[in-house]
Amino acid sequence: MEKMDLKKSRSLMYVRRLNYERCNRYENVAEHSFYVGLMAYQLACSIGLDEAEARYCLKMGLMHDLPEAVTGDIPFLTRRAMGKVACAGIDELGAQEMGVNLGTDRQTLEIVQIADALEFALYLKEEMHSGNYNLQDIYAETLGRLVPYLEGYSKYICGILQMDSDTIIKKSKELPNAIKH
Repeated sequence: MEKMDLKKSRSLMYVRRLNYERCNRYENVAEHSFYVGLMAYQLACSIGLDEAEARYCLKMGLMHDLPEAVTGDIPFLTRRAMGKVACAGIDELGAQEMGVNLGTDRQTLEIVQIADALEFALYLKEEMHSGNYNLQDIYAETLGRLVPYLEGYSKYICGILQMDSDTIIKKSKELPNAIKH
């Protein structure tokens, strides 16, 4: 295993996600990564990967945001605006600073991306259920990130979100603030 900076990795408990939005309960990067790891492991098992591969998905889910101990939270929409090359450079610098290698195979990367989006969708859903309707547009965008994966992973995605594929696609296209106060 890599020799990572454990002191810096503990700082993920203090890196708040969605720090640019008003939330009823803020999630930190450490708890987000914990749930991404669990979901990645569960998803890997559900598609028939062997135990070693599933554990690798767990590890990569736990570690996927380690660079944010150095960079802070960089939201998905900001990352998209920056472009893949700029984000890859920032992630690589953060990973080097933390002493980790986040390079991985395509299937593991896909599983972690799905788990990342699923965990975020569940958090946003909880926020909206608690009355925070200003996150509807981010929720729709997050569901949109899952749409390309529905063909191969619909059973798992639909099960976690408790909605069918058509509903996920429909909700991913809803206009901001579609939920009435």
